[in-house]
Amino acid sequence: MGDKPAFVLRPLETGDAPRIAELISDWDVVRWLAMPPYPYAVCDAEEFIAGSAAPLPEGCRTEAIDVGGQLVGIVSIDLRAVGHNLGFWLGQPFWGRGIMTAAATELARDFFAMTRQDRLTSGYFFGNDPSWAIQRRLGFQVAGEGQLFNRPHGKHLPHVETTLSRARWESRAQ
Repeated sequence: MGDKPAFVLRPLETGDAPRIAELISDWDVVRWLAMPPYPYAVCDAEEFIAGSAAPLPEGCRTEAIDVGGQLVGIVSIDLRAVGHNLGFWLGQPFWGRGIMTAAATELARDFFAMTRQDRLTSGYFFGNDPSWAIQRRLGFQVAGEGQLFNRPHGKHLPHVETTLSRARWESRAQ
C-alpha cells in the first residue's frame, strides 16, 4: 500500500475553529455527516472544540488530523446508544492520500489497546463509498441498514450501520 502518510493526531485547540469551519463548510464534506449544522460557522467549531475538551467517557476521544502543522480533518470515537462509535471527516483537498485510513487505523488500534470493549461501531450514508472503503480496510462489517437523521440535509437518509469486533481487529492486526 506504500508509505504511511505523514500526519499527527493531536487534541483540538481553540485556534483550530476557523480551519474546521473552512473545511467542513464544503458541501461535499458535510453532506455525508449526520450532526454538523449547515451552513457551518466558526462559532459552531468553537462549540465543538469546547465539547471535546470536556471529560469524556472511557475510550472516547476527538483528535485533529494534522499534516504539516495544519488541521486537515478530525477523527473521533464517541459514545452513542449502540456503543463506541468511530466518526471521521477529511477536508476535500486531502482526499485520496491515505490519510484518513491511517488516522482511523491509529485511533482504532489505541481504542482496542486501551479499553476492554468488544466492538467499535461506525456507519455511512448510502452513496458515501469512500467512507465505506475506509471502514472496510479497518475490518468493519455491515451490521444493518436503516434511516438516520442527517442535519445538513434536514431529513432522514438511508444509512448503513457497521461494526468491528475486537476479535476481527486482532485477527486483522496479525
